[in-house]
Amino acid sequence: MNELLAALVQLGIIDNATAQRINRNLDPAQAQAWAEGVLYDTFSAALDGQRDRLLRLVDATGGRLTQRQLDAFWRAEDDAFFASVQRGLYDVAQERAITSIVTTGAFNMWETVNQGVIDWVNDYYTNIDVELVGSIPNLNATGRTEFARAFIDWQRGELETAGYADGLPQLIRAIEPTFGQVRAERIAVTETSRIHYEATYQAANANPYVTMLRWYTAADEIVARCPICGPMHLAVTPKASRTWQHPTLGPISIPAHVNCRCVSVEETALTIQTALPPEEQWEYTGPLPERVPTP
Repeated sequence: MNELLAALVQLGIIDNATAQRINRNLDPAQAQAWAEGVLYDTFSAALDGQRDRLLRLVDATGGRLTQRQLDAFWRAEDDAFFASVQRGLYDVAQERAITSIVTTGAFNMWETVNQGVIDWVNDYYTNIDVELVGSIPNLNATGRTEFARAFIDWQRGELETAGYADGLPQLIRAIEPTFGQVRAERIAVTETSRIHYEATYQAANANPYVTMLRWYTAADEIVARCPICGPMHLAVTPKASRTWQHPTLGPISIPAHVNCRCVSVEETALTIQTALPPEEQWEYTGPLPERVPTP
């Protein structure tokens, strides 16, 4: 274990379990992989459950679902889906909050920040605002649209020609992209970036010594082809601001798009004046977009 963390445990400032969590997060790549893994497992199981509930409904109606039945199903899904992912969202948010508190030194703000990220998870992920991409109602809206498209095509085709029982495998295959592993992974990557940013934001604003937040990309070959995130590498913004200024898109935030892997890092009045090491001084050299894309 890191010597500083061991000392904090010895002094009773943090417990051993917390120290272990922080130690895991000292390696950004490991922290990202852990969080993405937790959210992948969480959302994969939740999407499986949602698909199974839908198929049970299809089965109960012999493949002839009415619009009223679908409306009732999706109304109930906002609560059901959130309940199935809430614990995973909490775990990732609280782990990141712990790390942010330690890295900024604001130990006395732990309870405030911890409660702040919990409140944010409860608010953001249950919000029906269409602008809050990633909230459960918005994820369910996507699921509803994609399922309806596949279901109507199936009703017009397989249900009428092959019959319900023989045609069901075709429906299951058709909805796989909506409820399968690829979508679960896409959600996990995007929401890890969103939650990590929020925890950093909460901790930064609880610490009077933090003045700015710096945008970090993965600075790899993927980012080299991304005109949204690429130009933002190492950009800074006041800690109270939730946006950075993109050279052509105007104000944008983290995550900037689906599958965004960017993070923010706290800066103090002292660190902001310190030269960054060469390995961090990556620069985007590609084209710039002309308009704001939809995340």
